[in-house]
Amino acid sequence: VVPIWMISEMIVYIARNILLLFAVTLGIDREFQECIDDELLRLCEESEPANTRASTKSAVKKYNSWRLWRTNKFSSIPPPPTLDSDDPQKLSRAIAQFICESRKKNEEPYRADSVKVMLAGINRHVTSHNPDFNLFRNPAFATC
Repeated sequence: VVPIWMISEMIVYIARNILLLFAVTLGIDREFQECIDDELLRLCEESEPANTRASTKSAVKKYNSWRLWRTNKFSSIPPPPTLDSDDPQKLSRAIAQFICESRKKNEEPYRADSVKVMLAGINRHVTSHNPDFNLFRNPAFATC
């Protein structure tokens, strides 16, 4: 006499193997693959267009260069905050000052569309570290 629980386990085992056999026969097993964390990270990185990544990197580099210039030029006052700052008022003020003091290599001010691109790049960087610090939506960034 075979216990009922053993029969139910055997039925489940047989059913799984039959389903697996059908999946292999129909090619369904090739439609899906387990995704690991490294693959998810790679997919997220690849989902952002290369130009957007380059624009973000350029804007962050420009801000960091300005921050270094300002720190060296005005050593008697505290340096501007990093873009990873957790103080939205200080960061807002620093970004406004950065935009005001930034110039092209020929020392002319940036056009409005270039400023918008720089702000968008900085915003992408800032929100990637802290989604609440969106320059365009957070009221703390509107008061500078």
